[in-house]
Amino acid sequence: MLDRAAAVGTDLLVILADVPTFGFRPCDVFDGLAMHPSMSLKNIIEVMRKPDWTLQTLMHGQTSFKTLKKYMPKKELSLKKLGEFMNATFSGRLNEDRIASIRDHWKGKLIIK
Repeated sequence: MLDRAAAVGTDLLVILADVPTFGFRPCDVFDGLAMHPSMSLKNIIEVMRKPDWTLQTLMHGQTSFKTLKKYMPKKELSLKKLGEFMNATFSGRLNEDRIASIRDHWKGKLIIK
């Protein structure tokens, strides 16, 4: 990813350090947001209340996170595989040791937010 950013002329890299792991959001659990999402009567009613979104999703398909595809095992992009990939990738707090390889590779400016 760093090589791709440099190849298009990016000279500034921002590393977001404010959320090193997935957050626990009780309202998402209450609303039924989960990996792998399941259909329920509540979900069906929500879909019916948003016909524009529903039509756009039917026409264009599910979000695919194409930027991550080449980094995922066996190039799989199901929501379940994405969740597993994210859990494995976001593993602990950011510190100097974890940034060292990025700093060594990135020749431009580096900002940690």
